[in-house]
Amino acid sequence: MDKTTIMKKAAKIKLAVFDVDGVLTDGKLILGESGDEYKSFHVRDGHGLIMLLEIGCKVAVITARSSNIVAERMKSLGIKYVFQNEKDKGVRLLKLINKL
Repeated sequence: MDKTTIMKKAAKIKLAVFDVDGVLTDGKLILGESGDEYKSFHVRDGHGLIMLLEIGCKVAVITARSSNIVAERMKSLGIKYVFQNEKDKGVRLLKLINKL
């Protein structure tokens, strides 16, 4: 497939949806003595998400876990659609698609 074909197909993408643990993080969960949870996000992933937003692509995060750090990170990147504690990600995804 040539570059022009790839670019035409990519231009049709209107929504990109990601999980968090092991996708936007390295998969490690670091727990502090007081029960605080820490995650490691890569700055390049964040830059990529911002680039998607800048070209008009909607970005969503759907995760089965719940964490304040995820909410803060996504807020800092300008990600509007953040769904945490979602046990059935497929159901949430279909609801989001129907909404948009």
